[in-house]
Amino acid sequence: MEIASKKICPGWMAALAFLVPLLFALYTGHAWEDYYITYRASHNLATGHGLVYMPGERVQSFTSPLGTLLPALCDWITGGNHDDAALWLYRLICCSFLAGAAFLLARLCNHWRLSAWGTTTLFGLFLTSAKIVDFTINGMESALMVFFATWCLAGFFEPKKCTIWWLGLGFAGFMWTRPDAFVPGGA
Repeated sequence: MEIASKKICPGWMAALAFLVPLLFALYTGHAWEDYYITYRASHNLATGHGLVYMPGERVQSFTSPLGTLLPALCDWITGGNHDDAALWLYRLICCSFLAGAAFLLARLCNHWRLSAWGTTTLFGLFLTSAKIVDFTINGMESALMVFFATWCLAGFFEPKKCTIWWLGLGFAGFMWTRPDAFVPGGA
C-alpha cells in the first residue's frame, strides 16, 4: 500500500524551525561558555581592539570565522556594551539560518515526492533534535552548518540548482563555519 505524497509548504516548515529553538531559548536562556570565549574576541573586534582574546596579544581564540564575525556584528549593532542583547541578536540570526535550512529541506521533500509519513518523520526528527535546537540558540555555529549542508544537498538533488556557483557557495559556507567542515562536506 503506497501512501500518497503531499506537497508541504516550505514557509510553514521554515516558521516552525525558527520558532522551536527561539521558544527553547526563551524557556531555558541557555548559552555555552564556548560562546563567551569566542564572543570576547568578537567584542574586541567590534570595539576596535582587533580580533584578539586580549588586546595587545595576538592569540587566535576562535575556531569558526562566521561564529566569530556574526557575534562581532551583533555586538557592534547593539552598541558594544550589551552582551545579552548581542547574544539574542545572534540567536535570531541562527534561528533564521535554521529556518532557511528547513525551507530548503521542505523543497527537497517536495522534489523527491516524499510520502507524508516520510516528511513527518524527517521534520519531526529535525525539529525535536536536542542538539540542533540547543546548539542553534546557545551560541554555537551549528545552525550555520545545518544550513550549508542543506544548501549543498539542494544543489546536488535539485537539477535547476546544481551549478558550480551554488555548490561553491555551499562549500565555502561550510569552511567559513568550521575549519573541520571538509569532513561533513566531503561526505
